[in-house]
Amino acid sequence: MIEHRFARGVALGRTRVLLAALASCVSACAQLRGDVDAAGTVPVEAGSFLMGSTLDDRAMAIELAHASSGRVTPEATLSVKREFRRTKVPVGAFRIMVRPVTQRDYFAYVLATGAPEPYVDPNSWARLALGHDYREVEQSLWRGDGPRPGRMDHPVVLVSQHEAAAYCQWWGAHHNAVGQLPSEVQWEKAARGEDGQRYPWGDDYHPGKLNAAEAGPGTTVAVGSYPEGASPYGALDMAGNVFEWTRTRDGEAQYIVKGGAWNSDGASARAAARHARPQALRHISVGFRCVLNPVEDKAASARGRRGNRRSARSGSATKRVRQGGAKGEAGSRRRGD
Repeated sequence: MIEHRFARGVALGRTRVLLAALASCVSACAQLRGDVDAAGTVPVEAGSFLMGSTLDDRAMAIELAHASSGRVTPEATLSVKREFRRTKVPVGAFRIMVRPVTQRDYFAYVLATGAPEPYVDPNSWARLALGHDYREVEQSLWRGDGPRPGRMDHPVVLVSQHEAAAYCQWWGAHHNAVGQLPSEVQWEKAARGEDGQRYPWGDDYHPGKLNAAEAGPGTTVAVGSYPEGASPYGALDMAGNVFEWTRTRDGEAQYIVKGGAWNSDGASARAAARHARPQALRHISVGFRCVLNPVEDKAASARGRRGNRRSARSGSATKRVRQGGAKGEAGSRRRGD
């Protein structure tokens, strides 16, 4: 399908789209903080932070969920129970995208690599039984040879966790570093800072600082539309707009998503909130952003893997020597030596 849908994506056109996407990111991000790099990321320093929630935090979440819909669903109650207890957690340094990956960014990736476009068919969507009509999906589907023009700067959605991870790897390689989806720990620190505030901007919920069900337009909006909702590190949209994939597993085939979305309430937008979703899920309220690890981490990781292999070989050789010695000793005992 890609070959037909993007037959006009010749080499020159692909290069122009890619450069335009990168330039757009750098230009927009540079207006936010002085320490945004060419990849559109901000640094998160190494050190411990307060992760998880207190009993008071959870009580507030239940109140928000009730205020939003007039009732507290079993799913909302279960979600709160799944949160980690408030505790200090150490994390190494990393860099994280200032904003989620956009339709424009993902379009450049599809043109450059031939990866599938974001999509879910009506039957697959109906089987999810999530209460959203397929007409809501259609406004996020690509038309003709790419995303709808009015949604180019909206976060990309309808991308599975595996597809999101592949994008991050490709993106990281373009910046001579290791690109990954953030772990749940990385994501949460970038969203709330060292002191463990409930939301990127502080402890109190402000519907005007994010795109959520209480005061949003009922769909995604362009990334960076809520600058007052920036995290302590300058990351945008870490509450609302779209849930974001992480690389943290939950069971065999599910991964944690964080951040809340345009169709969820303020309780889900808290940094401590966590939801598990199937890895293959393609949904209109789930997007992603990437983290960047420096090249030296990549080299160190490779050295570590080589060291592990050498240790394993050395251990196997030692085991064989020991086994051989044991056999020799047993033979000597049988011979009466």
